[in-house]
Amino acid sequence: MKPIFDTLPEQRIAYLVLRKCGCTSILGAFEKIRTARADLPGINELHGDKDTFVRSSCLECGKGWYTFTMVRDPIRRFLSFYSNKILNRSLSGNQSIENPQIYGYRTNMSFDQAIDVAVGRKYAPESHVIPVSETIDKVGFELNFIGKMEDFTTVIDRVAADTCVKLPIFHLNKLDRIPLLLNKSQFDRLSEFYHEDQTRFGYTNDYDKWCDRHVADQGIDFQTEEGFEFENEAKLLKHEIKRMEDRFQLELTWRVDPNHSRERFIRVLNRIGNDQEILARLPGNEDLNRECDDHQIATELVEIPFSALGQNLESNNLCVDIYFWNGQNKKARLLNFTGGTRLVLPLV
Repeated sequence: MKPIFDTLPEQRIAYLVLRKCGCTSILGAFEKIRTARADLPGINELHGDKDTFVRSSCLECGKGWYTFTMVRDPIRRFLSFYSNKILNRSLSGNQSIENPQIYGYRTNMSFDQAIDVAVGRKYAPESHVIPVSETIDKVGFELNFIGKMEDFTTVIDRVAADTCVKLPIFHLNKLDRIPLLLNKSQFDRLSEFYHEDQTRFGYTNDYDKWCDRHVADQGIDFQTEEGFEFENEAKLLKHEIKRMEDRFQLELTWRVDPNHSRERFIRVLNRIGNDQEILARLPGNEDLNRECDDHQIATELVEIPFSALGQNLESNNLCVDIYFWNGQNKKARLLNFTGGTRLVLPLV
């Protein structure tokens, strides 16, 4: 993978682009400085070919330039790639999966399958997955500064102190929310693949220490596959809610064990202070769509007619509560991909 720098030619600042390491925010800041535009640049235009993208060979071994980049915990980086590029993704504009014959990745492939592709190295290197140390080593000269995404504000302050240029960061890619989908065996396989990144940049290769830090960072949004709700039977990965003419439509993407034993229900609630009123209770579909390579990935379409909600449709507190019931007065409430226990229904 050939190193690519985005540049501020007037300020003689060059940023080594490392994917899934906060690059969208930094590329956006560079674009704002170059153009002084009032609006925020779109993510797609930031990652397209630009005149300001240059190879390291064009920087004259870095002489006269301030060069920097930002790295990230490699396990979190891979999880971000899997969540953002693999799970329930459209083929349009996603080179990672629209060219499986080149990169090896496919929509909704299992996490283990994605690890197999990465560590097997049978396909072309994928820019979001390749160890960052390999890209940095190909630069050909020493960078002035390498910061960590986990200390994002410190990195921006350091660049400002070194160059007298304050990067206007807007955190453009806000959808990078990562469910923890790996067990110790998966962690160890990725640690072997990313050993140089972990060693060089000070990231742990100890599974328990890694979990202690990152589970604490993410709270209920970060659960181990062996310990999340429903006894590892099901997890909601993504959802989309639309308000139609006479109904709400929920499109849900699940990771569901084919032999899971719990019965699932959907309730529509009206929150009233600390209390709640149940407006409707809908059984979940038994026949989930599993038309993908991984039979644990399933999708379904749930429709909630307005008529089922009575006169409370104008309430601003409508939400959906999804839970599993095992028939023995035990239920497990959903911990969903967006970090809440309920999905709010849009009224506008």
